Amino acid sequence: MSWLVRLYPKRWRERYGAELSALMEDAGGGWRWDVVAEALRMHFTHWSVARLIVAGGLLGAVIGGIWTLALPARYASEVVMRSTDGPDSVALVFQQSMSRQKLSAVIRKYNLYSYETAHMPMEEVIEKMRRDIRIGNWNEGTNLVSVRYANGDGKTAQAVANELAQESQTERFRIIRPPSEATRAEGPARLLIVGIGLALGLAAGAMFGVVTRRPVRNVLWMAGCGAAGCVAALCIAAAIPNRYVSTAVVRIAQADLGLVREAAGARENLQVSEVGRNADTLWLSVSYASRDRREAQRVVTEVTSAMVKRAGRPSIIDPASLPFSPVYPNRLTITWLGLVFGLCLGLWKAGRNGAAREEGAVG
Repeated sequence: MSWLVRLYPKRWRERYGAELSALMEDAGGGWRWDVVAEALRMHFTHWSVARLIVAGGLLGAVIGGIWTLALPARYASEVVMRSTDGPDSVALVFQQSMSRQKLSAVIRKYNLYSYETAHMPMEEVIEKMRRDIRIGNWNEGTNLVSVRYANGDGKTAQAVANELAQESQTERFRIIRPPSEATRAEGPARLLIVGIGLALGLAAGAMFGVVTRRPVRNVLWMAGCGAAGCVAALCIAAAIPNRYVSTAVVRIAQADLGLVREAAGARENLQVSEVGRNADTLWLSVSYASRDRREAQRVVTEVTSAMVKRAGRPSIIDPASLPFSPVYPNRLTITWLGLVFGLCLGLWKAGRNGAAREEGAVG
């Protein structure tokens, strides 16, 4: 087992290598994790902080690269359509195909998001699908619009993109290029993940370099500051009330816009925004934020009903949603920020302690 002894630093081997080999032979040989761990500890404790930072960065980049290989690929299929109403019709036609009712039917038809459907409310699954759909001008300023759908399976992405386009096809909106074959993966962002791994590795190397100079005290400082940062962040996050947002989409005549806004009133946290238009029709998004998710849905329902009664030819394209998850605050992000801040504070304090000791030794 002389190769295990070679894991130790050269100077240490020259002095104690023969004794260690003899002890291992007397113990029966074989793989010894404690021997390997001690060898690594000796290397790390004798390395400079700069060397540990470089090693940590390289290790983080390697782990990030391996992680990207484990992530599933994402394939996108694109459909191109032409509208007779010009470039302003991009959003309004597809607003109908993006309704919860139609997307829910597509999810069931193609068995999409099976894990999410089994563990999440349908509202959240639909929102996830909306994030996988991209709609926009194929060429800026033209009446050509593209629809892209991304999925882990190329054939499924192509079939769903075609389904979305077929839902929107009318006399004024025609498919001019069928769904493209999704043969080339467009995700995940592997270089970004490797870069994040590199950054985290550099930070971990810096922390390890400081900690190993005086392990017990520095570890206690960093652990205590990190725990304090987490607790403070959790207290702050718990004190921030939840905010739920319910949304509906209404189609009205442009001439009735003033009546509709008057019917909506000047409620606080109520937003009415335009999502599409053509020659004489507007598509409006109505959303309301509240601490109570059912109140948010109730207010949006009341407002859209008042719009229908007040205007002449309105119709509700997408009724008020019942939100299940708050849009604010992001407690996980706040907790992570608290942890990072605490660890950085502990690292700074450990570095200050080391500098003070060196000054004292020189003095």
